[in-house]
Formats: sequence, C-alpha cells, structure tokens
Amino acid sequence: MNIATNTLKKLVAQWMRAWLPFTVVTKGGWLGFNVIQDAVDYCGARGGGLVLIGPGTYYEGVTISDDYVNIVGSGMGVTKIYGVGTHGVKIDGDYCSAANMTIDTEQGSGVIYTGHACIANGNYGMFFRILNNESDAQAFTTGSSGLTQVISHCIIPAYAHDGYAVDTSSPKCIFTSNSFRSGGGYNFMIENTGDQTVVQGNIIDGDGGTSTIYGVVINTNAENCIVTGNWVGNFLGTDVWERSGTSLVLVPDGGGPLNETV
Repeated sequence: MNIATNTLKKLVAQWMRAWLPFTVVTKGGWLGFNVIQDAVDYCGARGGGLVLIGPGTYYEGVTISDDYVNIVGSGMGVTKIYGVGTHGVKIDGDYCSAANMTIDTEQGSGVIYTGHACIANGNYGMFFRILNNESDAQAFTTGSSGLTQVISHCIIPAYAHDGYAVDTSSPKCIFTSNSFRSGGGYNFMIENTGDQTVVQGNIIDGDGGTSTIYGVVINTNAENCIVTGNWVGNFLGTDVWERSGTSLVLVPDGGGPLNETV
C-alpha cells in the first residue's frame, strides 16, 4: 500500500523538477495527443516521462517499451482503455507504471477480444488503482523476465470474468490491497518461476461462480512465497492450494475468512 502511494508521489516530484517530460492525452487532442501510444512513445524517446490521460474511452493496445514512462488516468471508470491487439496495457520497460483507469479486453473496438488486460514484463513496474470489468484472458499477468512488480488497489468486480484474475511467473512480485472476484478455473495462479511472491491484504472471492474452482494456487516449483492476511473464500474447490511445500502459507483452509495471520 505505502509502496504504491510513495512511488506515485516520487513520479510527480520528478516531473515537477523537470527531470521528465509531461504530456497530456485527450479525446480531442487539444492538449497535445489524442492517442495514448503516441504520447508514450514521445516520452520514451526522451528518457521517460509522465502521460496524463483525460476522460473517455480509448480503443488501443498500449505498449510501454522504454524505461521510466508512467501513464495516469483521470480515474477508474473515467479513463477507459479497451485493448486492441494482444493486450490492454503492456509494460516492458523498467520503472514504469499505469494507474487510475479502467483496462478491459473483451469488447475492444466493438469486437469480441481475448487478450490480457495488464501485462507486466519489465523490472520494478506497478499497476495501481486499475479496474478490470471484462477480460477473456488474464486480468493481470507478469512475465518471467520481470522482477519486483507491484499490483496494488486494483479491482475485478465481476465473478463471470473468464480468465484468471492473476497469473504471475515473475519473482518477488507484491500483490497488496486488491479485490479479485473472478477467475476461470484458478483465480490467482503463482507459476513455477514465481518465487518469493507476496500476496497480502487482498480480497480473493470466488463469489460462488460455477467455474472458479481454486482461489490461490502456488504451483509445483514456486518457492518461498508468502500468502497471508487475505480474505479467500467462496470457491468450488480448495481456497488456497500450496502444491510445492516450500512456501509460507498462513492459511487454515476450509471456508469463511481464511488466511488470517497466525
């Protein structure tokens, strides 16, 4: 929680000191850009920057390839990105972030879409205050090349969400203060290379859905993960399934408010 808030404050402070360029995206383009990707590329070519995105719905798949590029919407439900291509927002650069917006990937550009909403592949990235209502694939996914991603204060409200809420294969990722009520099969999947993942202070709710079998799954070779202080429940099968036997899972499994710290 504090990590995400402090990171945003530092980004704004850097811009105010003129270390990084500042750009604005609006639907009419009257403050600079009307395409998010154009503003992202502009900042990336100049060593990083802050992209403020105005209200409205933007039909594009945004890729942040360069380091130190950060995009900030006008609010969840106010700034909406509907992914086109393979994703909604993909972060490949280091020290990048996306915050304060809705990112959906089921109805992109008026057609059925099956991509991931948020992809974090760079090092030390962050998704903060992201609302995801619709995705046929994963809402949040981290790549094996990533290191120390932070996913905080994000919301998935719909139990009928078709993909996993989270599929992480990056080491040392932190998931805190999120509400994940969705998932197909598994809701929160920690893959074999997701060592030292921390899942703390989240609501992970199956909502009694007909396809959400498992809440949190720590896969066979993922080691030294910490899953604690969450509310996990309402799944058809096991709420927290620790398959490797090498992680610290503070969970009395079996229904109700699980995962209290003991």
